[in-house]
This record gives sequence, C-alpha cells and structure tokens, in this order.
Amino acid sequence: MEKGDVKHVRNVTFLVTWFKVPFYINARKRARIQNFDGCEYDNCVLSSNHSTLEEADAVLFKGREIPHIIPFTRPQGQVWIFAEDEAPITYDNGGGHWKSPQHRGAFNWTMSYDKTNADIFLPYGELRKREKSIERDVISIAKSKSKDALIITSNCLTQSRRLNYINILKKYISVDILGACGKRWNCGKLWVHDDCFKILNTTYRYYLAFDNAFCKWYKTEKLFDNFKYDILFVTRGDDKSFLEESENLTNAFISTSQFPNISALGRYLQSLSNSDKRYAQLLRKKNEYFSIPYEQIYKRALCDICERMNCVELYSKTVPDLREWSGLKETCFDPIDLK
Repeated sequence: MEKGDVKHVRNVTFLVTWFKVPFYINARKRARIQNFDGCEYDNCVLSSNHSTLEEADAVLFKGREIPHIIPFTRPQGQVWIFAEDEAPITYDNGGGHWKSPQHRGAFNWTMSYDKTNADIFLPYGELRKREKSIERDVISIAKSKSKDALIITSNCLTQSRRLNYINILKKYISVDILGACGKRWNCGKLWVHDDCFKILNTTYRYYLAFDNAFCKWYKTEKLFDNFKYDILFVTRGDDKSFLEESENLTNAFISTSQFPNISALGRYLQSLSNSDKRYAQLLRKKNEYFSIPYEQIYKRALCDICERMNCVELYSKTVPDLREWSGLKETCFDPIDLK
C-alpha cells in the first residue's frame, strides 16, 4: 500500500495531545504556536489540554517526565509517542519511570534527534549552505573583537565534563563563563535572543558550543540558536557523526575533534586571535551557512506525525522495549579528550 492510497480516505480529524508541552518547545514562542496548518496532511488538531487526553487519537509524552502512573485511561488504538530532546544518559533525571515495566513496551512511535532510530526526526537544529554568499565587512568585525571565548551555561556537572576541558583550555586563551557555572548573568530571558546577545557580535571571537553529553548524533541548541551571530563556533561532542552527515559543513564551525589534544586547539585559537586577517577568513567561510529556525524543524515533525496518523496502516508498530531503543550503552560514550 502506498501513502497516496490512504491519504484522506476517511473524512476524519485526528486529535494529537501533548501530555505536557516540553520546556524546550514551550519556551520558544514561535515553536509553541505551531500546528498542522500547511502540512500535506492537515486534518490533525494539536492540543495541550489535559481534558482531551482520553479522546485523543495520539498522545505525545516528554520521555523522561513520564509519571509513574498515567492519570487517564488509554482508549483502544490510541497512539503513544515517546518524545525526547535530551541525550539518553539524562532520561533517569525525571524519576526513571520511562523504563518501568508498565511503560517501556507501551509506546508506538519515538521522536528524537537521532535520525538512525527515531520514527519522527526532531533535532535541536540544522545547518544548511547558502545558495549565495552574504557579503560582510568581516575585517571590521574581526577588529572589533576584544575578548577570546565565551560559554553561557548553568549545567555544571555534565557527563562530557566540559568545565574540566574549559579549565585546561584557559591555559591558552581567555574564557568567560556566564550563568550558574560562572559569572551570574541576569540579562534577558532564557531562550530569548534579545539585545543581551549583541556581545557575540561585537566582543567575543569564539563561542564554545560544548554539549553536556557525548552521544551519537547529539548536538544541542548552543550551536544552532546562536549561529546567526558574527562569531566563530567551537563545538565539542559527537562531531564525527555530525560532520560525516555532510561534507558541506566542514567550514561551518571549529570542532575539538579536529585536534589531537586540548593544547593543539588552544594554540590554534591563540594564533587566530592574533591575526584579524585569518579570523576574518574563517568568519567569511562560516557566513556561507545558515541555521534553520527551530519552529520550522518542529513544524516538520508535526507534519510527519499527521502523515503517520493518516497512514497508520503503514506505520503501525509498538516499540518492544524503550530501554533497548534508547541505545544508552551503544550510543553514549565517555570523553577521551581530557588527557
């Protein structure tokens, strides 16, 4: 059976309800207001109202926040979707109920950043190469920079041990840490990129987009949400999978994986800081790329869900065991670059 054979064959509307809208969506206004309008299959309605849970055709759960007891009776045929934006090593942070016997085999579809095993692909972001380069006075931008590196973070104890890495990197370049892990930063609102972020355009040369976990395909918002600013990005995490996905991204950012050790990276950044010309050249290459807004990526995932609801005969399944699906032992690994 082909998708076209089942498209809108039934004159129905599918109700899709969030059990609880995740913070990473709720905090982004443009994402929060997304629905199924404009999708190829647009006969779905999105709700976050708990009163609609029992009548919903599908329910979206934030994976690690699944409660021990589901406070409604699941009707026959209701699709359950396990949605998670974080790395599997953090799934237990919400109590670990996701892997309890009554839940781990109860879900039909999964939604995550890992395109290799998720039914619905929802990453934090995507980078694309522009069809036409943007002309900028990159030399003037380079000359306006007065400080080396910046990271904004409030998650201090991480599996990636990023603060340990930064402390070593500080031997070569200056690094300012804003947030709970460093200097208190009361400017603006969380997830809102207002005038507070102008310091990325004018003050700092590098933004340390260091992930909190080393897991395959895991790349957080630190790169995507800030990519529009006139600053070079240094990434650390599973950059290998990310770079292998497309050779076109090799000039979009500087990856710690491209250096044999921290001192080699530190000396390289140190040399860039001392040459406006070389820094400007890399900034010009970085400007050949752009980041797709998160609301567009979320919208794409919603459209995927509605297509699946219309073509449920094609996509009918049950995830046998969420613990095995998470691939915790296979996809997450300890950092080896701190020696």
